[in-house]
Amino acid sequence: DILRHQYGWHLVRAQQTVESRLANDDELQVLQLKRPAAILAIERITMVEQGFPIEYVRSAYRGDRYKFSAMLSPTR
Repeated sequence: DILRHQYGWHLVRAQQTVESRLANDDELQVLQLKRPAAILAIERITMVEQGFPIEYVRSAYRGDRYKFSAMLSPTR
């Protein structure tokens, strides 16, 4: 609401990538893991209607505690 009403920015799409990989040293420490440890790494860029990115996200999730759920439906 704030982005839309105060700034006039309308979110229109996001590109998100999810990959499994081994944690780096910083991720091992923050996530309290021991080497070698698999994580799910997620990167996302969200775009606004005006054509520029408004959000960039890099996340790392413990592979042993991550659950993915999605509701899928056909397009019309």
